[in-house]
Amino acid sequence: MSSLLDSFELKGLKLKNRIVMPPMCQYSVEAKDGIPNDWHFSHYTSRAIGGTGLIIIEMTDVEPDGRISDYDLGLWSDEHTPAFAKIIKACQSYGAKVAIQIAHAGRKAEDAEVPVSSTNEAFSDRYKAPRELSTEEVEKMVEKFERAFKRAVEAGVDSIEIHGAHGYLIHQFQSPLTNKRTDKYGQDKALFAKEIIQAAKRVMPESMPLLFRISAVEYAEEAIKLIMPLI
Repeated sequence: MSSLLDSFELKGLKLKNRIVMPPMCQYSVEAKDGIPNDWHFSHYTSRAIGGTGLIIIEMTDVEPDGRISDYDLGLWSDEHTPAFAKIIKACQSYGAKVAIQIAHAGRKAEDAEVPVSSTNEAFSDRYKAPRELSTEEVEKMVEKFERAFKRAVEAGVDSIEIHGAHGYLIHQFQSPLTNKRTDKYGQDKALFAKEIIQAAKRVMPESMPLLFRISAVEYAEEAIKLIMPLI
């Protein structure tokens, strides 16, 4: 039986142990500019010093209005890259590998004046009604993801995780509950996610593993069932 402290290898990425720090939003960006600050540096490097094998940097968004709140991280500008690179290099110096979760909150972007989504239906009475993205806007969103992936690679990450779960934008396109579109992104509910995966592969090194977080079950009628993600 393997031990938690045994090394692990994923597509050439060698981890010194099997301890993984998952992405957890900290809502600690002070200037609302998406740039990680000294607090983030201490937060992540402390985990590396403690011996974590893989650190996945929290949900980092592809545009300002893609954040859950204005206090979340972003990679929509080249101005963000140096601050991430500083954190990543420091964590790696202690033997940790570093991934980053790239995302868009969609209709769950609470501080966006008008959130965007696959639908124009609000998540709940507590949330704003989103604007349904046009087909062309969805295509441009894929490009925004690709640029964020490229910046992550330039910052020195060892892996990238795409956030396709928890009711955020990619999940909104995958779910029958929130995708009743009649365009190509409604006819193939996995298309948006597939195009984002292809965008990531275009800019990532061949040897770099790509992770994808998915909500396998939605626990509602006419919703995602366990068998659907497996297919």
